[in-house]
Amino acid sequence: MSRLSFIFTAFLACFVFLSFSPATAFEKVEIDKNTFVEQEEIFVHKGFNGFVSVTHALFIINESGESVNKSLKFSPGRYRHLKLLGNTAGEVKNENPAQVQLRLQPGKNEVILSYAFSSRNNRILMDLSKNILVKRSYILVPAERFEVKGGEVNKVQEMNMKDVLYSVYMSGSTIPSAEKNIYIVQTSGTAAAETAGTDVSFHPQWLVRFWYQSPFSGLNPHIILIVIAAVTVFLLYLKLKNRGKDSDITHLNGQKKKDQIILDIHLLDEKFKNGEIGEEAYKIAREELKRAYAEEK
Repeated sequence: MSRLSFIFTAFLACFVFLSFSPATAFEKVEIDKNTFVEQEEIFVHKGFNGFVSVTHALFIINESGESVNKSLKFSPGRYRHLKLLGNTAGEVKNENPAQVQLRLQPGKNEVILSYAFSSRNNRILMDLSKNILVKRSYILVPAERFEVKGGEVNKVQEMNMKDVLYSVYMSGSTIPSAEKNIYIVQTSGTAAAETAGTDVSFHPQWLVRFWYQSPFSGLNPHIILIVIAAVTVFLLYLKLKNRGKDSDITHLNGQKKKDQIILDIHLLDEKFKNGEIGEEAYKIAREELKRAYAEEK
């Protein structure tokens, strides 16, 4: 394998490994009927310093009749800066995937989280699934800059809050660990202009998910595809070119051997004419040279 082929293969292997590794973030869990999210509200803000910030409020119902410790697990995507806010007691045990240890009181508990996504990409993948039942979800985004897409979300209204017009999207119940992906799309700004026209509707859902969870999510996937195709064509060209050179060398070497055999036959004929070699030996030697000539390609 050539050096360029090795580098190209290593690149693809790293891409596949990094792309598929987030898929194992969840483990199978049983549904806890006493603890569930009655409603969650995801507020998307314009962000700061290259980030899109999110305030995530979960209204968790504890029907057990007593205080319980509950581990909330979820992985909304490639987010950063996870913080636990609000009055519900708890602490962040792990950031990505998120694991928050909560002390839930009987009745309704308001849990508020904040985190941020890079704004380099105009399409942010968010997974709504968690390890507990969610009865309904609302996603609120600034109407002038964002919209939400996904097969299981619908825009229900627009509302004005603090002089900002928000679009409100709703999604129904999500059972524990059931995958439900949405896309927060930036409809204006630098990031959107860089990757305008990218449409994921005709791509398989698993492929889109892995791409936006990979380290290359900030790049246009079609550009990456073009680069990979160009590298592949270049490697094939080098391979065919080297094969052609090898063929030419083989042909040249074979022609040299044939020329040498013809010369040996002429020399043998001269020796026979001059009486330097007997007739029987001459015939045997000439037949051997003719056979060697015929075998050369």
